[in-house]
Amino acid sequence: MSTDWRRPQVVHATFPFVPIVAAFCLMAVPGAVRAESDSPVDVGSTGKRPDLAIAGFQTVADNDPRDAWMAVALEETFIRRLRRVPGCVVVPAVRLHQARDELKDSAEQNVTWNRVARLLGARALLTGTCGGPPEAVSLELEWIGLDPGEPSNANATTTLLTGRLFEVIDHATRWTLERVRAEPLSDDLKKVVFARPCKSPTALEYYSKAVAAARAAKGRDTAYYAREAVSFDPRFRPAVALLAQVEMRLSPESHAAALSRLRVLSELARREKDPYDRAEAETAQGLALVMEGNFEAAQKRFENALGLAYETEEPYGQIAAINGLCDLYLSKTPPPGVELPPEARTRFAEAARRRAAEWQEIILQLLRALNDTVAETPAANKLALIYDRLGDKERALILHKRTLDAAVRSGSARNQATAWMYLGQWYRREQQWPQALDATSRCLAFANPSAKPAARVALAGIYHAMGKPQDALAQYEVAYKEVGATDDLNNQYVCVREIASLRMQLEQREQALVALQEAIDIAHVLNLPEEAQLRERLAGWQAGGKP
Repeated sequence: MSTDWRRPQVVHATFPFVPIVAAFCLMAVPGAVRAESDSPVDVGSTGKRPDLAIAGFQTVADNDPRDAWMAVALEETFIRRLRRVPGCVVVPAVRLHQARDELKDSAEQNVTWNRVARLLGARALLTGTCGGPPEAVSLELEWIGLDPGEPSNANATTTLLTGRLFEVIDHATRWTLERVRAEPLSDDLKKVVFARPCKSPTALEYYSKAVAAARAAKGRDTAYYAREAVSFDPRFRPAVALLAQVEMRLSPESHAAALSRLRVLSELARREKDPYDRAEAETAQGLALVMEGNFEAAQKRFENALGLAYETEEPYGQIAAINGLCDLYLSKTPPPGVELPPEARTRFAEAARRRAAEWQEIILQLLRALNDTVAETPAANKLALIYDRLGDKERALILHKRTLDAAVRSGSARNQATAWMYLGQWYRREQQWPQALDATSRCLAFANPSAKPAARVALAGIYHAMGKPQDALAQYEVAYKEVGATDDLNNQYVCVREIASLRMQLEQREQALVALQEAIDIAHVLNLPEEAQLRERLAGWQAGGKP
């Protein structure tokens, strides 16, 4: 599948540097999820790093722009085929593009595919350059070894004879299988791996355009091209899956259509004896049922997906299913119509969170086995936040430190800023002021310009709590100048409100009155309920009152 519909829920995230990621799939031993009372205690992963990442295909410079879609088509088709080769672990396309976005510290930054593939644990990267129309495709493949400890995994290139698109794809698949050193395929597996991608290049063209639109977050274009792909080939399962993902988010009516389409996808995959697509269909149905609030049905779908991913030893399918189960428990509420007293409701929520934490622990085990440093950062952060909500302070601190370690290993300044912020928040709650100040200062140093105001506000709060109002005021004033150049009225309001209080505390009455009036003006524009209280405070200060 080609869009990221598997992102985990954010658990009380308060500093938006990087999304809580990860959204893929995990596996557990058989029976690990069969009973509500069971706890997921083991994993059935192969423990193998990805053999291959496939990304970065380009079209030749003088190629007809109308044929640019073929680069995406080749990338998607090769990944889909090689993921079905037994013993071959291939990074899904959605994971590659998601990771590349997560590693960007700015919108303009160019992150190389070599770096992305290495940080996802891949031993090699397959890329290439294509040209020509579908009936006369030229293709040059480049195999880049990423593991210096494996001399046999040396760089290699090949130029394939010009031919029809599907024929060229077959030749490229054979060459890649030789590089992967996969075992000879049985006749039945050859039928699966070398199955025609779809009825026609036109269906593949529209699907590839839909994928490109999804990567660019163009929802309407994604839906349009996916519908066109399905109209040319109703049995083209990747297009059916992508269209269902888009429909899930459009409206209640389209949500129902998406569920129906996913059931069709599951049946098509069953008939074609494709457990990979069946697992993805089950996971997607589970997510759709979560959106409807149907906990029991969603849980069954995720368990089905987990079982299928276990059978195929597909770690990314395993992660997606387990991530769904984790988020399911984080959002779990008592059954409709069941009224629990406050203490029982608290116990219910705590039990659900502990169950979620158990699943998230497994996700971290699987990510470590894959050597996926990029996903480990948000996955560890998510688990730390769950433990924060459970009140398990020491375990939360361990996970916050693990988040930072993974962020440092990834080399992403943005992820390091996020990790330092959460560490600072943890130390602040524990009133460990020197550590809180150090962590939040480091966050400020790593933060990109758009995130610096939030870091300064957090730093100001720590100074204020430490009894250093002058230092707090300095941070709020700089933050106010930074957000003042934007249309972010909410953060402008927070800054100027605190500036008013601190100036009054420092006996700078006139400046405090000016700042408070600014806060009132912004509160009025935003229609905030605090406006009335601020006006009362202003009247009191004008009458000579103290804060």
